[in-house]
Amino acid sequence: MAISIKKEDNGKYAVRVWAKDKYGRRVSKFKRNILSKSVAMQFATSFEKELINPTSQNITFAELQELYIQHKKGKISETSLDRIKFMSGEINDFLGKVQIKRIDTMLVQKFIDKLGSRRVKFNPDKTISKGTQERYFSQIRAVLNFAVKYNLLDYLRVKKVEYKIDKTFKAVILKPEQIATLLSEIKSHYYDIYIPILLAVTTGARRGEVMALETNKLNFKENFVVYDKNMVIVEGNVFIKDTMKTDSSERIEAMSNFLKEELLQHLKLFSTPPRFICASPYTNSLIYPTSLSRAFKRVTMDILGINMRLHDLRHNFSQLGYEAEVDNTTRSKLLGHSNTKTTNNFYTQASFARELDAVNKVSNLIKSKL
Repeated sequence: MAISIKKEDNGKYAVRVWAKDKYGRRVSKFKRNILSKSVAMQFATSFEKELINPTSQNITFAELQELYIQHKKGKISETSLDRIKFMSGEINDFLGKVQIKRIDTMLVQKFIDKLGSRRVKFNPDKTISKGTQERYFSQIRAVLNFAVKYNLLDYLRVKKVEYKIDKTFKAVILKPEQIATLLSEIKSHYYDIYIPILLAVTTGARRGEVMALETNKLNFKENFVVYDKNMVIVEGNVFIKDTMKTDSSERIEAMSNFLKEELLQHLKLFSTPPRFICASPYTNSLIYPTSLSRAFKRVTMDILGINMRLHDLRHNFSQLGYEAEVDNTTRSKLLGHSNTKTTNNFYTQASFARELDAVNKVSNLIKSKL
């Protein structure tokens, strides 16, 4: 076999493979406009199989998925690539050995059905959410579309699938007195996680934003916090990124007097100011992000008897703002959302107190005319 990989004038690569088929004939296969050299090499490997054995002209889904991952390197964020790699393992357990020409809607539906019936690892009472099922299906479609684009597959045989829905996700919303109890108990008995929890509940910031918040980004004179970095986990390793999840996530957020007092009190526990405000005064280091989420889940159950996620505090911030009649634009800006639709549709629940106020206002209008 011989392989030729050349970089073309447009910066992309062309690959040609020569080989002898099982009849001893010299055959070749050519492909151009490949975006990287590593992907071109992957194509060369698959071409070799096709040329040597014409009966296996379709590669397996696992092989195709590896080509897809190589193609995506450097084009998407590390966290997105890490998520693709994570999902690819589970997809390969079901579809990995199947030739891509044999993958159709019915087969993928069986995978989605199996996925939708599985219990969540750290919460056995729940099954995999519809959103997670949709992400797995989207990846399968994206990989197969990649095959169509590069002529490894004639057309896409997978259409829409149905998702198993256990129950609609709803964030746990605490009452102000429950939040006060939670903060008081965490401060007294679990101080290592107190500051990240405090920041999450009083500013509505995401876990990665809170953990990456540097002490020098706190302005105690003018009372504001600058969120401009994000802590992410890639293949189990923690990184601080200078770019945020979205452009609107990079923001300057007002600091309440309560938060200011607590943070100043926290800094007095250090001989020199730590780089990150969420550092432990005992170890001068940060807790691992997933350990923080699990600790919060366990502590909330111990203190309040309620099963909730750390991310629910972000929903609580939005909901309490809504019930305090903070306008939608302000809440959206504080949460770092790109538009108010996300804030209203996903981070706000109907408030009984506001509903009661509304029906009383309507009734009073009617009563005044009697």
